Amino acid sequence: MSYPPIFIIHFEGGSNTSSEKSILKDMEIKRGKGLQEMPKKGFVSLLRVSIIRLLILLLLLILLSCYGGAGNDGSLMIYDFTVYHDEQNALRIIAEWKTLQPADSKIEYREFMDSGNWMSTPINNLKVTDHKVIIVGLHPETHYVFRPVSDNITGDEVTISTKEMPELLPQTQLVVNMSGTSSNDLTIGGFPSPISTIVAVNGEGRIVWYHEDSNNGDPGDFSVIDEDGRLIYNLFKIIKAVDFMGNEEVLLNVQSFGEVCHHDFLITPQGNYMYLSRSMVVVNDREWCVDEIVERDKDGGEVWRWRSREHADKLGGFVEGNVWQEEYIDGCGYDWTHCNSIDLKKDREGKQFIILSVRNLNRVIKIDYHSGEIIWQLGDDLDFEFIGSEPEELQWFRCQHSASYLPDVSSILLFDNGNERYEIDTDDFSRAVIYKIDEENMTAEITWKYDIQSFAGHAGAVQRLSNGNILITLPTDRSMMRSAFIEVDESEERLWQVEFIYPQALAYNFLLGNMRISSLYDLYKK
Repeated sequence: MSYPPIFIIHFEGGSNTSSEKSILKDMEIKRGKGLQEMPKKGFVSLLRVSIIRLLILLLLLILLSCYGGAGNDGSLMIYDFTVYHDEQNALRIIAEWKTLQPADSKIEYREFMDSGNWMSTPINNLKVTDHKVIIVGLHPETHYVFRPVSDNITGDEVTISTKEMPELLPQTQLVVNMSGTSSNDLTIGGFPSPISTIVAVNGEGRIVWYHEDSNNGDPGDFSVIDEDGRLIYNLFKIIKAVDFMGNEEVLLNVQSFGEVCHHDFLITPQGNYMYLSRSMVVVNDREWCVDEIVERDKDGGEVWRWRSREHADKLGGFVEGNVWQEEYIDGCGYDWTHCNSIDLKKDREGKQFIILSVRNLNRVIKIDYHSGEIIWQLGDDLDFEFIGSEPEELQWFRCQHSASYLPDVSSILLFDNGNERYEIDTDDFSRAVIYKIDEENMTAEITWKYDIQSFAGHAGAVQRLSNGNILITLPTDRSMMRSAFIEVDESEERLWQVEFIYPQALAYNFLLGNMRISSLYDLYKK
């Protein structure tokens, strides 16, 4: 590509050439006597210089209107436009250009073979002359055409291809897509170590964004703080934020308090961090790993803490109740409770409470936030009587995950893993379930369920979307080679499903969490 030459035109106030000085010397002007007779030779020379200057100015104006586009007044020119790969990410392209006048910035782009409408990055209204835009949401190994736009002036087009995905990332396969019924927004999930990557999948089932965690951690739970805007996730020892450009920031280092942040965390209405931690307690000469809920402010100050060991009597005591409690966690003890999700809500009277999933005890409990007391426990042979026509083995849940209250504050949605539901393991299956809770009559019934038609012995996530559909994360199947996002409507019809197919058998092939966003460009610090 050619660019306009740079001209330096001196009109006044600077040094003059020797010939110009000679001419000016011959043009002596005497006060009160007007302009004296000018030598003919000097006049011709001065005229020649003036004509040359006018021609240069005219040429510059022509170049301004031809190279990269210019406004109607010829005041804006786009030049030095270049696009290049972000060496840290195969799906990020960086574009840079310059303008003679301060102007806003955006990039328009399309696939090379697509002659349809141009896509666009959001407009950056900051007026600058040196422009830089990062483009995300692209497909791997795809030819794209890019062009800069500043103050509605469009620059030259440049073509470049995105690179191939990292080797450890799984391939995707769109299994179901009921057009017009499933959301076209982006779905976010995370893969633990050794993949250690967060991905965003579009409605076509293609990975269009990914972030490789710099700590090689296990990103598995996600949140977005409205006043911040970035994607927040936990990594066992720290809570992090990342924007769409891949810039990370550690928000809370729980390791500095001698703690961990496992499975789940949330941001309270006050902007505090609430997370699951754990500690060791010795009972009857046996080391038990017991869970805690910790709340800290942004500076790390402790605000609130709940300890499961202080409620051992209600939780059934420290007894060896199932095979899962024979799992020994290094540095902590035998896995007594294995809590895996927390949900902070307000009841109809405005009182705050917490819904806690206690996996190894097969129960979901409600905790009074202010007193810390257990209000009730939901599960087999606990505080609620099950009403409904389901057979006994399907009335309750086993080894559940992702329990949360729905907006009506009377229904609980959870992922029922279904471990050891039947005597023969191959009959086990996982499902998403909604329980209607009557706290006055202490009854519970299933009002919605979806059989995932697969079994996941660990992990799993489920949430209700703003459109009323249910988004499910199948963490893995029995082969440990496939995971899936599944969207189901209230009539239990599967609307959308994308599967992740792993390139090789890894020790920890599974998918964690899920979250829906409308645009990657929303993930930035406001």
